Amino acid sequence: MIPSTSELIKKYSLNAKKSLGQNFILDKNFTDKIARAAGDLTDSIVLEVGPGPSSLTCSILDAGAKKLIVIEKDSRCIAALSELKKFYGERLEIVEADAVGFFKHPPSFNHPPSPSRGRSRMRVDFMDDETPSLQNLMSRMRVDFMDNETPSLQLKIIANLPYNIGTILLFKWLEIINEARSTKHEARISSMHLMLQKEVVERIVAKPDEKHYGRLAVMVNFLCETRMLFEVNKSVFTPSPKVTSAIIEIIPREKPLFDVEFKKLERVVAAAFNQRRKMLRSALKPVFKNTEEILREEKINPELRAENLQIEEFCRLAKRL
Repeated sequence: MIPSTSELIKKYSLNAKKSLGQNFILDKNFTDKIARAAGDLTDSIVLEVGPGPSSLTCSILDAGAKKLIVIEKDSRCIAALSELKKFYGERLEIVEADAVGFFKHPPSFNHPPSPSRGRSRMRVDFMDDETPSLQNLMSRMRVDFMDNETPSLQLKIIANLPYNIGTILLFKWLEIINEARSTKHEARISSMHLMLQKEVVERIVAKPDEKHYGRLAVMVNFLCETRMLFEVNKSVFTPSPKVTSAIIEIIPREKPLFDVEFKKLERVVAAAFNQRRKMLRSALKPVFKNTEEILREEKINPELRAENLQIEEFCRLAKRL
């Protein structure tokens, strides 16, 4: 019988660490709801960051994921997660690594899969001297899940993200999504269903002229479609956090909203919101020498603030770099 999250916490003395931003969910009915929100997981490759004592992990596997790779930094949780392999076998792969470092470099493949190996298993064992990373992981997975007809690995990310690294990871995933558009044999993120602080979710889905609208909303929605699915009551966590959480759905677009380089857009948006109370003619001076002239040529009022601009207007400015 599969042990419950509460049983694993007790067996391995897994008290949530504030330094790791941990808050555990014990109610599997609720984690099942999160897994269902991610849609049909049958035959899917799923990545979960920060599984902790495994409640969401079990829900994802019970929903039919073909392969679930969990990335856990806390060595205390590895033994608890390893116990689940007795029940889920090779469908569950455990990587002990810091997630921020793990997603440092977008994975890319320059060679087709070797025809000499079968596709029945997926091995992602790391060498003793090898740093665990998404790039190295995908290199091992491609021989089992890729061929000439399916030249990319479609990855779904489902995670209750630690509060202290949620935004950092999101921007790393945006870089992977952006990079994947121009690279053959690339691992592609097909969807993300994330639990974040409600305030962060509100910042992601915000529209121009709304108080939460900022850099996060512009950059995420430039590449992806977003929507808040539901709030998460504090009572489902142990220990109960001080902030309210929410589940957000992020689906990469077929192509960006507008034809402009991601890095150029990021530079303009960062400058504009770095001093968000300043008018654009002042806020954008670090980016453009003739700021006011460019704004007028693009028919943008120099006296507006960053929070007033549509994504399309930011993109027009980015093209001027």
